[in-house]
Amino acid sequence: MSTRSEEFRTLWAARDVHVFRTGVKRFRHPAVGELELDHESRRLPGENGLSVVVYSAAPGSAADDALALLAGRSATAGPQQRIDAPTR
Repeated sequence: MSTRSEEFRTLWAARDVHVFRTGVKRFRHPAVGELELDHESRRLPGENGLSVVVYSAAPGSAADDALALLAGRSATAGPQQRIDAPTR
């Protein structure tokens, strides 16, 4: 892209890159459907480029209920059962 776009070349050279450390992500889980989770990313001190991302659901939200359902399924599932398989 640098060879074809002066604007890209300028932006790339400036390294004006935005890192999103917090926000909302949406997932689609096969067993519980849509999940809207808040996320926060933190760099690990002393680790070159490694970070930890934490996802959470707002209390009382549909995503909170879905995560509780998945946690319950995980607790009752045997070691060979997949918790992401849709129930019938």
